[in-house]
Parts: sequence; structure tokens; C-alpha cells
Amino acid sequence: MKRISLIYALAVILALLFVCAGVAPVSAAVYQITIDGPITGFTKDFIHKGIRKAADDPNGAVLIKLDTPGGLISSTQDIVKDILNSPVPVIVYVAPSGARAGSAGTFITLAAHVAAMASGTHIGAAHPILLTGGELKGDAREKVVNDTIAFIRSIAQKRKRNSKWAEEAVKKSVSITAKEALKKGIIDCVADTRSELFKKIEGKVVEVSAAGEMKKRTLHLMGQPVHEIQLSFIEKIGKKLGDPQIMLILLVIGILGIYLEVKTPGATMPGVIGAIALIGFLFASRILPINYLGVILIFLAIVLFIAEIYVTSFGALTVAGLTSLAIGLKILFQTEKSIGLRIPYLTIFGIVAVIGAVVVVLGALLARDFRRKKRTGQEGLVGETGVAKTPIDEKGKVFIHGEIWDACSTGDPIEEGSPIRVQGVKGLLLVVEKVEGREANSK
Repeated sequence: MKRISLIYALAVILALLFVCAGVAPVSAAVYQITIDGPITGFTKDFIHKGIRKAADDPNGAVLIKLDTPGGLISSTQDIVKDILNSPVPVIVYVAPSGARAGSAGTFITLAAHVAAMASGTHIGAAHPILLTGGELKGDAREKVVNDTIAFIRSIAQKRKRNSKWAEEAVKKSVSITAKEALKKGIIDCVADTRSELFKKIEGKVVEVSAAGEMKKRTLHLMGQPVHEIQLSFIEKIGKKLGDPQIMLILLVIGILGIYLEVKTPGATMPGVIGAIALIGFLFASRILPINYLGVILIFLAIVLFIAEIYVTSFGALTVAGLTSLAIGLKILFQTEKSIGLRIPYLTIFGIVAVIGAVVVVLGALLARDFRRKKRTGQEGLVGETGVAKTPIDEKGKVFIHGEIWDACSTGDPIEEGSPIRVQGVKGLLLVVEKVEGREANSK
């Protein structure tokens, strides 16, 4: 009986342990990604990396803290695809106060399993524009706008959010506050802190994609550890290069450095700096799409600047070069794959003004040196003065610049010790004349 009682007691204890294990909250680590700039190819890779890392944890979740003015439509599409097919819950949190989910950020927020905003934030203005800030024209505009509307409606319908407002955000660039977004069914909650956010979504059921099938997942994030996914050194560089203005400056520095190296051979440093800048530009070109016609126009500008030194155009080539440079910079990022990013015209004007000043000043200096009379070798002696070391008739010796030369007179014989001036050079023989009066004394 004692043995049976002991077995029964052990069975009860084991049963209680199993029950406790069944009701205990499941540990779920949260992996936070902070996006605080334009949406670019770098952003796409960073979010993809975060979702993959969280997927290694069976109960993981991703928190994207978002503050963006917009970005590339191509990168946005890839990010949305990753979120919609994520095997772990993705929470997009527009924060802190003052942040925005502009343009591309609207698509990303709508795609999240849970969308939240802090008070004092706003969302919307998703009308597609060129990277330069200009509007698309003609058939291209209609095609891109219609495609973008269909894209945002499909996201909103997938997540059961307000698709009518989503369409208006693209058509009319409407933008609303966090409270308005909650009222219109765009987001799930408004929370001013991360802990408040986790409290408000505790127990919420979402659907994630697991092995090609939709699987329900209950969120239990309160009190769970939050791991901030850090950028690697290369990723930090990529983030900086994701700014089109930085990319513009890199290209200009690169071309200017190569230009200076070509015009001042042996300087080395301009060439090294230019090469590094061009490498940075090429690295950035995989982050932001570029218009190669713009690159061609910029290189054409450099050719025109160099030609100005050798061709007397009275500044026409320089003006043509600056015009080509300005147009090249303006259209450098002008593609139909970008939305929401703008390059201020002030930036373009500043770059053209600085390069124009450098080219004009350097061109003037090089032109002066190019036209300047030679100061070395035999030809450089023409016009120089010296002293007759011996009497000079048909032939004699003169002392010029610390050297003794054979010389002949152009007129009357010249006495030893008389001041002379070189009139010409015949092989190794200098043709000289005697310097008379006040001119001789001034020498």
C-alpha cells in the first residue's frame, strides 16, 4: 500500500508539473530594428536580416521602430514582401513623438502584423514622386500611380485595414495623426513607450507564415527581453551612403580628385582621395538607383573643363561644362523606382558653384603657367642677363646663372666684364648683346 501511495503521489506531482508547464507563459525574445532615415536598399537588407535572426527563435518577434520620410518603391516592395511572409510577428512602431511614416513608411506600417504609433507622430503622403522631388509625367505617371494604388490596397486588405484611406494616401497624398490613424482603422494602438505598447498588444492573436501555411500566434511580449540588432561597420557606412546628397558629393569629390591628379601629375593625394570617393559612390550605387545619363553628363563636364585650359574659348567651354554638370546632377537619381526622397536644388547649386570656382581658379593658374615663358634649359636663357668672362667678338665666354657658356656678339665686340643680355640660342652657343647705360646699372 505504501508503494502504491508513493507511486500515486509521484504521478500527481508529475501531472501538476505538466499542467504548470502548459499554462506558463512562453518566452518570446523581441528583436528590435531601428529605422530612422530614407528607405533604401540598405534598409531592405537590414530588415531582412532582422526577420531572419528572429526566425531562429521559435517564439521570436520583430519590432521595427520607424521614422522615415519615404524612400525607394523597389526597396519598399521587397520589405513588404518580407513582412507579409514573415514566420514571426512583425510589429511596426512609429516613434518617438515627432517621427513619421511618410510615403514608403506608410506601406511598411500597413504591412505589419501589428501597427502602432506614438502620440505626436503622423503617417501618409504616399503619392509617388521622383527622387529629385519632381512629378512623373504623361503615361509613366498614370502607370506608376495606378500600380502604387493597387499595391497599397492589397496590403491594407491583407491586414484588414482601411483600404479606402490607403488609396487616398497615394492619390491625394493625405497625411493623418496617430489618433486619426487609430480612429480610421489604420493602426492597432497608440502608445508613447515600448512597455506601454507591449501592454496594449498583450494576448493579441496574429497570423504568421509557417512553411507556406498561415499559423495563428498569440503575442506575449510583456517582460520579455528586447535585443537591439546592431549595425556592422559596413552597414553603418551603407546607411550613410543611402543619403542621395552624400552620394552626390562622393561622385563630385571623386571626379574632381581625378581631374586634379590628371592636371598636376605626381601630386598623388588628389588621385587617392578621388579614387576612394569613386569607390564609395560605386558601393552606394547598389543602394540607390542611378541614371547613367546623368553620370555621362558629369564626365562630359570634366572633359569640357580640361579643354578650356588648352582652347581659347573665352569661358564658353567652362559655361558649357557647368551647365552639363548641373543637368547631370539633377537627373542622376531621377528614375521611376523611387518615391518620397528629395534632393534640394540648393545642394545642386552649391556643388556647381564650388566646382565652378575651383575650375575657374585652377584653370587660370594652369593657363598662366602654360603660357609662361620657359625658365629652364637653353630656351629659358633668352632675355636673361649676365657678364662677359672674356672679350667677345666672333666667340667668347659669358657667365649666366652660375654657369659659363660659349657666346658670340650680335654687333660690336664686347669687352671682358661688360654686362650682357642673351638674344638667342644656336645649339650650345648663346647670341648676346652688350647692355648699355642705366639698364646695365639696374642689373
